[in-house]
Amino acid sequence: MSKPGNALPNPRIGWTWQLGLLAAIAISAAVWWPMTLPGFDFARTDDGEHHLLRLFLLDHSLRAGLWYPRWLPDLFMGFGYPLFNFYAPLTYYLGAIFIRLGLDTYGAWQAVAAGAVIAGTAGTYVLTTALWGTIPRALFAAAAYVLAPYPFLANLYIRGAVPEVWGVALVPWVLWAGLRVHGRGNLALSVTLAVVLSSLVLLHNLTALIGAGLLLLWAAALAAIHRRIGGVRAVAAAVVVASGLTAFFWLPALGERSLVQFELAFTSYEEVLIWLYDPLKPVERLFDFAPPYNQTPVGPIDLHAAYPYTNTGPIKPSLGQAVLWGVGLLGVVVLLWRRDFRRAGLVAFFLILAASAWWLTTRWSQGAWEVVAPLRTLQFPYRLHSLVALGVAVGGAAAVPRSARLAFPLCGVLALLLGWQALAGRPWPGTDQSANRVVDGARLRLDETDRYGGGTASGGEFLPRSVWWAIYTPGIRRGNAIYERTYPEREWTGGLIRTHAGTLDVNGLYQGPNWVAADVAALTPATLAFRRIDFPEWRAFVDGQKATVYPVPYDPGEQAELGFLLVDVPAGQHRVWLQFRPSALRLAAQLITAATLASAGVVFLVLIWRRVARGQFSVALTAGSMVVGAGILSGGVLMMILSLGAVQPPPRQPPAASSILALDIVGEVLAGRAHLASPSGPTLGTHLDLRRLALQGRDRAWLYAHPESEVTVTLTVPPLAWLETALALHPDAWETPVGDGVEFSVEVRRREDAKPQVIWRQHLNPRAHSWERRWNEVRVDLRRFAGQTVELTLRTDFADEASYDWAGWGTPIVVVDRSARSHEAEA
Repeated sequence: MSKPGNALPNPRIGWTWQLGLLAAIAISAAVWWPMTLPGFDFARTDDGEHHLLRLFLLDHSLRAGLWYPRWLPDLFMGFGYPLFNFYAPLTYYLGAIFIRLGLDTYGAWQAVAAGAVIAGTAGTYVLTTALWGTIPRALFAAAAYVLAPYPFLANLYIRGAVPEVWGVALVPWVLWAGLRVHGRGNLALSVTLAVVLSSLVLLHNLTALIGAGLLLLWAAALAAIHRRIGGVRAVAAAVVVASGLTAFFWLPALGERSLVQFELAFTSYEEVLIWLYDPLKPVERLFDFAPPYNQTPVGPIDLHAAYPYTNTGPIKPSLGQAVLWGVGLLGVVVLLWRRDFRRAGLVAFFLILAASAWWLTTRWSQGAWEVVAPLRTLQFPYRLHSLVALGVAVGGAAAVPRSARLAFPLCGVLALLLGWQALAGRPWPGTDQSANRVVDGARLRLDETDRYGGGTASGGEFLPRSVWWAIYTPGIRRGNAIYERTYPEREWTGGLIRTHAGTLDVNGLYQGPNWVAADVAALTPATLAFRRIDFPEWRAFVDGQKATVYPVPYDPGEQAELGFLLVDVPAGQHRVWLQFRPSALRLAAQLITAATLASAGVVFLVLIWRRVARGQFSVALTAGSMVVGAGILSGGVLMMILSLGAVQPPPRQPPAASSILALDIVGEVLAGRAHLASPSGPTLGTHLDLRRLALQGRDRAWLYAHPESEVTVTLTVPPLAWLETALALHPDAWETPVGDGVEFSVEVRRREDAKPQVIWRQHLNPRAHSWERRWNEVRVDLRRFAGQTVELTLRTDFADEASYDWAGWGTPIVVVDRSARSHEAEA
């Protein structure tokens, strides 16, 4: 132990320190390595599936050219969801980097998770060497933190909460940076603290709240222990800079909470009580149908030699953690006896941190949970076990002997015991079969089958308030399937628009990362529906002039506010735009971040110039530093330009590359570019004709094709192409004395094919099947023919005989579907 009054150690970063760090990272492999096994399945964890899909969607948006997609258009059944306006995005950007390096989405998420474990291990090692000054202590603290039951193991293998793992991984780094800033207070360390804090804010919302509160307590404790408040000012300056750097995220996330159903994210006092336990009474299982509670039922800690992981009741600290806390307390006594009050105060801080966090997970703290409402923003008290683990690991490590001969063997034995206790219970899901590694649109659609809100945001807490529907059964909320019952996805042209009222035809359709445009011919005054949920700053323009955009009216049949957007269109030819623009708050927040970044670049350049003037920098170092400073400044200026550019009205002409309407088959027929064949000849006539048909209140162009008729067009199939149409028999054929329906088919013939191949076929008989008395929407996949010039044929044939076979194709078009929902990866 150091002598009274000694300053904190300043360990040299030599080869022994580096070997110790590598050893700590090697120990952490016991935690992250099982994730690399073929059988590890994120889908078996609580939230792993959701996070995989978020990464997939973010990467898709980045590829589309949107650098920060506050609104994800492919979530919430394709109606869109403002996920990243409220949820910290940085973890997913890390995953996108790994995707760019060649990994698939699943592998990238595994790499992100492993990186979090390594970062947390390294951070604890660095913090402990800065505090206690010896490598064995640092190595032991890192092992104790990474092998603690909750922060990494339970979060990864039970909850699948990789962003939270990154959050708890950065907490030791926050404390280390705060310690160094307090000890030296120079600009470089303040910048380091600001960067670490900014990263924490952008990694995980709730852990950022915990980390910010912990940093304030840490700064106050250091000021009290060292009787020096200068470090507090430096910490405060770093907090201000971090607030500016992350304002683009946290300011709208806080300021626009009232626009979404954020109350669904809060845990009520009664729900908190479920996860608290009385250390002196038996713990009961949460629900009657839940498995029995498998931890020690009575007592403050779990006493099993192999820690039993649970998600069916309150979580208790392990026996090893309790022993470490006691060892740390003994270390405090020894330090006080030696009159090393400063170091004793530091150890006491971590032990008090652990004890306080544990207390907040017990029924003894229920008064605090009831009175201090902000506590309930944590949702689950067991999140505080990360602080228990960190406090026990760092505080207990202080009692490790300084002598390397004693410390290394002792640390090795203790690490083995902690590893056995943490890993013998096998917290990871079984590895008996390979996991599904394909993350694509099909997986996204499956995840959103019938939940409330965006499929990857659990309870719908970010669902705009324009969406609401009645609850029929108390405690059971109807899910998103309400949209498939009322406005099925297949009925939206290109997955984006549909006629809501009146009569109009779509002559052009365009889509960008945050906008949709349509060229329409309205035969009557009409209302165009967009497949986007009402949220502030959706703006509509008709022929370049601002137009009113409003949500669909209340549906009394479903007792629901479905919230998608409508724009009224007068009769005639028009171009209708819908654009998502930054609100005043979002724009101001982005400009604050840009200004902070630009100011940081200017300050950096000024400081470099001063050092150059004093002759303190070499030519190479000067050039490199100037490039870095100029890059920071340029980044801030560029962000300002992009932010201001986002509020500009749409251009007159959408970019050609944004067109998704590749071919209008009715237009090809009218232009004489289609080959026609029917019993009445190769021209329009009695068997093959262009008409209009109104069904279910929807009037649309109808390519009447009495069997046996066919229409053939030639096209070079673009990537991601689909044929969209709606099949129907005329209502006069629904109640006839005879009639066995019509066979519809789609054929494709490539240049090298001797005869066409049938790629799709469907029989329709509304006379016999009443559910077919409507527009029967169809999507035919043409993606396999991408880049090829083909003949595409729409054909109708009679079944056994042709009586009353008055059939036709409604608005047949070929569209390019670039949405993530239609993306299907190769298995």
